[in-house]
Amino acid sequence: MRGRTAFFRLFKVIIPQIPIISLGVLADILKYGVTLLIGLLGVDLLRMAREGADASVLIPCGVLICILAVSRGVFGYLSPYLCHIGAYRLLADLRDQFYRILEPLAPAILMHRRTGDMVSVAGNNIETLELFFAHTIAPLITAIVIPILVFVSLFSIHPHIAVIYGIFTILILTLPSLAMSLNNERGEWLRVLVGDIHAFLIDSVQGIREILAFSRSSFRYNQVMDLNDAYQEEYGVYVQKNSIITAIYILLLSGGIISLLADSSLLTVAGSIDPLYLPIVVLFASVGFSSMANVIEISKQLSLTLAGAKRLYDLMDLKPHVTEPEQPVCPHEFQPSISVDGVSFRYSDTDVDVLQDISFDVPMGKTVALVGMTGAGKTTIAHLIMRFWDPVQGIIRVGGYDIRTLSLSYLLNMVAMVTQDIFLLNTSIMENIRLGRADASDGEVMAAALFARIHEFICSLPNGYHTIVGERGIRLSGGERQRIAIARAVLKNAPILIMDEATSALDTCTELEIREAMKELSMGRTVLIIAHRLSTIMHADQILVLREGKIVERGTHEELIRLNQVYTSLIKAQEI
Repeated sequence: MRGRTAFFRLFKVIIPQIPIISLGVLADILKYGVTLLIGLLGVDLLRMAREGADASVLIPCGVLICILAVSRGVFGYLSPYLCHIGAYRLLADLRDQFYRILEPLAPAILMHRRTGDMVSVAGNNIETLELFFAHTIAPLITAIVIPILVFVSLFSIHPHIAVIYGIFTILILTLPSLAMSLNNERGEWLRVLVGDIHAFLIDSVQGIREILAFSRSSFRYNQVMDLNDAYQEEYGVYVQKNSIITAIYILLLSGGIISLLADSSLLTVAGSIDPLYLPIVVLFASVGFSSMANVIEISKQLSLTLAGAKRLYDLMDLKPHVTEPEQPVCPHEFQPSISVDGVSFRYSDTDVDVLQDISFDVPMGKTVALVGMTGAGKTTIAHLIMRFWDPVQGIIRVGGYDIRTLSLSYLLNMVAMVTQDIFLLNTSIMENIRLGRADASDGEVMAAALFARIHEFICSLPNGYHTIVGERGIRLSGGERQRIAIARAVLKNAPILIMDEATSALDTCTELEIREAMKELSMGRTVLIIAHRLSTIMHADQILVLREGKIVERGTHEELIRLNQVYTSLIKAQEI
């Protein structure tokens, strides 16, 4: 997306807040307009004083000037206040839109993007748009209206003065465009560097234990310093170019004032204008030029803002791989079964099929297990059933319905999934378990924890269920996190259960306990189990053996043992 496109899209965003921002713009115009009016009244006051007017005439004029001076302060307060109110409402709306768009993109699109870069877009890039919404609209309109008023006023004094003022005004108004052209690419590159730094820092914080364990802290420090130096160097060039714009503006401002003062002085000597207009010309020209100063200052930062907007819109314009059906189906009666029919799948960044012509059924109330070497496609099948992606070919049915016709929320409510990569929010254990069902009572949460064999451990903690687990559950062991995830699935009470290496982080004794709990949890449910520990799936009604994205064997444990092929070799390898 081009920066100009982002600029016009930002203007469209303003539409809901036009009333309050318009008031802010009006207040900004009135602030400068009152200054011009004070100048005119000042000239009248001086003229009346020179002509010997009575005090009864001078005093009301003086009082009016004082009132206008106070009103200028009021308008000076209202303009930024109203613009900022509108701006932060717009920022809140943008964050809301960003999150609503982000959710459908996960995980298919977002798996290829860095977390730190996303955080930079959601936080830093959106926040910098405050410059556009609060500090650009009003000054931009003011920089058009006030110079026109000043030009008309000076023209009424003398056309020659107005022409000189107009020439310098046009020259000054070219500076924002010059600033944008000088900084456009630099602004985009600076935003990329900020995203890189954020991503690197988040990676470093999340992987600090591994970095320390492998004595790589100095290496990571040097890497982040290289990024920091690159940013500092780029920003130095950015500031240098902006300083040139500032110098040109000061030169034009000074040249304009001096030229107008010289011209009006010559006109005064020639008797073409009243000497009282000399200070008015200088005042009006100063007001006109200063009304454009904010736009010039903003234009020097606007390239960064537009670069941030471009990165935001580039992300918001991504099309999700999975979309809600036009007429989603939400069956009142649902028989939990899974049917995978001729499914093939490849990720968007590769031409290699991860799955090739996969077909199997998981009847209602039955348990099917997927086994095979790492990378065989087992977890991919689970993700396709959850409709994180859609298959390249083939159909997946849940409850007899093509999942592409089901409402996404309905489908996800029918399925509970426990994965080997457990993510816990940085909140209490109670709330992490309650993620399974938001309206669950404390008693139901504790019952689920008891079922998952984690209740006693939680009660042993000083704050019990109100213990904060830390970011990603860092204060808990892998086995404790896994049991909390199982408790979530228990609490969700979905008719279909997918267990993806759900006991991989457990010790042998705990695994035996959890295995018994899983048997209880599986009763009456349709279960798909993915496991490397084959001891956990021997009871399955059917076992599917995958290799390189294909089902090479299927049957019960006993049938596969008698077959004495791939499954048997996996069993023997684990016995070793």
